[in-house]
Amino acid sequence: MSNALEVLEDRIAPAGLATFVDVDGDVVTVKSSVGTSLALQAAVTAAVGGDNLTPSQMQTLTLGSPFAGGAIKISVTGKASGGDGMVNVWAIDATGIDLASVEVRGDLASLTVGDAIAANGSVKTVSVQSIGVSGGAMDKGWLMAGGTGLFTVAGDVNGARLFWYNSADAGSIAVGKIFIGGALKGGAGVETGLIEIRPGSPTADLKGTATLTELFVGRSLESTAFSQTASVIVGNVQAPSDLPGVIGKVTVGGSLLGAAGKESTALIFASTSIGAVNIGGKLTGGGDGSGSIYAATGSIGPVNIGQSVFGGDGGYSGSIFAHQSIGAVTIGGALFGGTGDNSGSIRSYTAGLGPVKLGAGMFGGDGDSSGSILANTSIGLVQVSGNLVGGTGTGSGSVTAANGNFAGVTVDGSVVGGDGNGSGYLGAQGAVGAVKISGSLIGGAGSTSGYLVGSTLLSLSIGKNFEGGSGYASGYVAVQSPLAKTSFISIGGSMIGTEGVTSANFSGSIRHQGSVTKLTIGGDVRGGDSANSGWFRSFSLGSFAIGGDVVGGSGTSAFASGSVNMETLGTGVIGGNVVGGDGSISGSLFFSTGKSLVIRGGIAGGAGNHSGYIDWADLGTLRIGTAGLATSSLSGGGGAQSGYLTGGRVVSAFIAGDIAGGSTEGAGSFYLGIVGNLTIGGSVLGGSAINTGSMVLTTVTGKLTIGGNLEGTSDQSGTGNVFAISSIAALEIKGSILGGNASKSGIINSGSVVVQNALTSIIVGGDIVGGSGFNASTFNLGSVRAGNIGSLWVKGDVTGTASQSVLLSGTGTASVAAIGTVRIDGSVTFADIIGGYLTETSTINGDGGFNAAAKLGTITISGNFVDSSIVTGVQTNTTNPNAWANGTNTLLGSDSLIASITKIVIRGATSASVQNGIAAERILSLTLGDSLIPIAPGAQHFKAGPTDFWVQQVS
Repeated sequence: MSNALEVLEDRIAPAGLATFVDVDGDVVTVKSSVGTSLALQAAVTAAVGGDNLTPSQMQTLTLGSPFAGGAIKISVTGKASGGDGMVNVWAIDATGIDLASVEVRGDLASLTVGDAIAANGSVKTVSVQSIGVSGGAMDKGWLMAGGTGLFTVAGDVNGARLFWYNSADAGSIAVGKIFIGGALKGGAGVETGLIEIRPGSPTADLKGTATLTELFVGRSLESTAFSQTASVIVGNVQAPSDLPGVIGKVTVGGSLLGAAGKESTALIFASTSIGAVNIGGKLTGGGDGSGSIYAATGSIGPVNIGQSVFGGDGGYSGSIFAHQSIGAVTIGGALFGGTGDNSGSIRSYTAGLGPVKLGAGMFGGDGDSSGSILANTSIGLVQVSGNLVGGTGTGSGSVTAANGNFAGVTVDGSVVGGDGNGSGYLGAQGAVGAVKISGSLIGGAGSTSGYLVGSTLLSLSIGKNFEGGSGYASGYVAVQSPLAKTSFISIGGSMIGTEGVTSANFSGSIRHQGSVTKLTIGGDVRGGDSANSGWFRSFSLGSFAIGGDVVGGSGTSAFASGSVNMETLGTGVIGGNVVGGDGSISGSLFFSTGKSLVIRGGIAGGAGNHSGYIDWADLGTLRIGTAGLATSSLSGGGGAQSGYLTGGRVVSAFIAGDIAGGSTEGAGSFYLGIVGNLTIGGSVLGGSAINTGSMVLTTVTGKLTIGGNLEGTSDQSGTGNVFAISSIAALEIKGSILGGNASKSGIINSGSVVVQNALTSIIVGGDIVGGSGFNASTFNLGSVRAGNIGSLWVKGDVTGTASQSVLLSGTGTASVAAIGTVRIDGSVTFADIIGGYLTETSTINGDGGFNAAAKLGTITISGNFVDSSIVTGVQTNTTNPNAWANGTNTLLGSDSLIASITKIVIRGATSASVQNGIAAERILSLTLGDSLIPIAPGAQHFKAGPTDFWVQQVS
C-alpha cells in the first residue's frame, strides 16, 4: 500500500499528510497535526496495493508515539463523479497514546486510543459521520483509555461497542458530550451498539467514578436479539454501589427499543444518577432492564417521553427507575405494563417522585407492579389523560407513595382495577391531595383493586359510577387517620357493590376515619352480594346528598351492604328510597348525632334482619316521603326489625305515608326516645308478625299526629300500636283506632295506644274499634291506656266486642286525675272507661289495680252507651269482664282520698245485655239523656236505665 501514498514535501513538516484513492474513486486525505508524512504513510494500511491511482479500501490507521497528542483527520478532498464524498475506515489504532482529536468524514468502525494515564483523557474530541455502518470491518470495538470531551457521530452507531475506561485503581473517567445524530443500533452479538463508561479495564472492575455530562441520540436506541445491545451504561450494572456513575443530560430524538427476552437492551443506565431526560419517541421494554432509564443508587432529573412507555417480558423493562428521587415525568402517550415485574413502571426506590403526566392512559400488565408509579416517600400530582387500568399482576396499574404523601391525581377517563391484587390502586401511607376521576372508579377481580387509600384525603371527585369488583375491597376508598378532613366526596353516578359474588366484602365502598364536609352521590347507593359492599362510613359528615335510592344487596352474605354510616351528621338528603336487602343491616343509615335527614321516598325493609334500618342517637329533623304520598313511607320486610327507625332523640319528624308492618318481628316499626313533634301522614298498620307496624316511644314533648288509622293485626301482639315508655304531650289520630282479634291467649296491644305515664291529650278523628278477646290474657285490642290522660276526644264511635271491651283507662296519682276529660261524639258499645289500673294488664277482678283513689273528670258521650262501663277505684270481684256496678264491686284498697268521677253526661240511650254501668267511690254529677240523676254521698246501688244498666257508689 505504501506505493499508493504520495509523500508530501517536507515544507509542511512536522505535520503529516497522505492521500489515496478510495474504492469509489474519491481522493482521500489523511492528515495529522504531528508526525511526518513518511510516518503517516507507514501508519496507513489499505485493502489492496498499487499506485496512488488504484482504488483502495482503507483498513487500519496505526498510530504510534510520534503521533501522540495529534489531531487526526481523514476526509475526501477530491470527489469523483461516481463517489459518495465519504471515506470508510475500518480501524484507527492509537494504542498507548492520547490524541487531541479524531475526525473521519465517513464511517469509522473501530478506535483504540489512550496512554496508561487515563486521567488526562484518551482523545479530546471525536467527530465521525457514522460508526460501523459500512461493511467489511469485523471488529467494531472502541477502546478509549481515558475520557473524551466531545464525541460526535453525525449518523448512526451500528453494532459497535464504545468503551471508555480508567484502569487505575480508584481512578475516574469522564466523558463530556456524546452526540449521535442518527441511531444507536445493536449488532449481531452481545454488548454491541453499546456505550459504556466505567472505572477499571475491559476485563476487570476497579473502584472509581464514571461521568457522562451529556448524551444526545438523534434517532432511536435500536436493540437486536442479544443482551446489552443499543444501550448506554455509565458505571457498572453488577456493582453500582462500588462504581459510581453519573449521566448529566440525556436527549434521544427517537425511541428506546428493547429486545424481548434479552436483558439490558436499549437501556440508559447510571450507577448513581441521571440528569434531565428527553426521549422524543417511546420506551419499549424487552428482557430485564431493557428499554429503560435506570439510576441504580441515585436520582433522575425531570423526564420527558414523547410517546408511550411499554413494559416487556423482563423485570424493570420499559421503566424509569431511580434508587433515590425522580423529578417531574411527562409521557406523551400511555404507560403500559408488560409481563415482567415492574415493567412499564416509574419508580423511586428510597425517595420521592415529582409530578407525573400521562398523555394517553395507564395500563397494568401481567407482571407485578407493571404499568405502575411507585415512590418510597412522596409523589407529586399525577395527571392521566385517559383510563387508568389495573392488570393481572399484583400492584399493576397502580400509583403508590409507600411511606409519604401523594399530591393527588387527575384521571380524564376511568380507574379500573384488574385481576391482580392491588391493581388499579391509588394510595399513600401519608396524605393524599385532590383526586379527580372524570369517568368511573371500578374494582376488579383482585383484592384491593381499584382502590384509593391515604391517611388523609383532600377531596375526591368521580364523574360517573363508583363500582366494586369481584375481589375483596375492590373499588374501595379508605382514609385512615381520625384527623383526616376531606372537603368533599362527589360521585356523579351511583355507588355500587359487587353483585353475584359473596366474598367481595367492602367492594364499591368508602371508609373514612375522619371528617367529610360534603358527600354527593348523583345516583344510587347499592349494596352487592357481599358484606359491607356499596357501603359508606365516616366519623363526621357535614352533609350528604344522594340523588337516588339506598338499596341493600341480595344474598344472606350481604351484611351492611348498601348502607351509609357516620358518627356525626350535619344534613342529609336521599332523593329516592331506602330499601333493605337480604343481608343484615343492609340498605341502612346509622349515625350518632345529626341536624336533619330527608328521605324523599320511603323506607322498605328487606329479607335481612335490620335491613332498611335507620339508627341515630340525636337528630334535629327527620322527613320521610313527600306530602300526599299515597304509598307506604315505612314498610317492613321479611327480616326482623326491617324497615325500622330507632333514635334516642328527634326534635321533629314527618313521615308522609303509611307505616306498614312486615312479616317478621319488629318489621315496619320504630323505637324513638325523646320526640318533639312527630307526624305520620298516613296510617300505622300492623303486619303479620308481633311488634310490626308499631311505634315505641319514650317521650313526646310536642305532638304526635297520625293522618290515617292506627290498625292492629289479629293474633299478633304489638301491631298497629303506639307505646310510650314515659309520656306524650299531644296525640292526634285523624282516622280510627282498629284493634285486631285474638283467637289465642296472650295477644296484647293490637291497634292500641299505651302510655306508661302522662298522655296530656288525645284526639281520634274516627272510631275506636276493638277486637274480640280469647281470654283474660288478651287485652288492649283497640284501647287507649295511660298513666294519666289529660283529655280524650273521639269524634266517632267506640265499639268493642262482648269478649273484649275497648279499654280507655288511666292510672292517676293522688294529685293527678286518671283521666281529665273524655268526649265521645258517637256511641259507646262494649267499652270501659276506667281509672286506677295499670296500663298493660286486664281489669278483671281488679288485676293490675294500682290507685285506689283514682279520679275521672268530665265524661261526655253524645251517642248511646251500650254494654259499657265508667268506673274508677273499684274492682269487679267476678270473673265476668262486664260485671261492673252489680252491687258486689268493692274498692281497690283503703285510701283517705276519694276515687271520684266529676261529671258524666250520656246524651243517648243507655242499655246493657249484661251487668254494666257506673261505679266509683263518689259520683259527683250524672246526666242520662236529658235527666240529671242526683247521687248523694255514701254507698248506693240503683238501676239507671230501662235495661240492665246500674250505678253503684262504693264506700
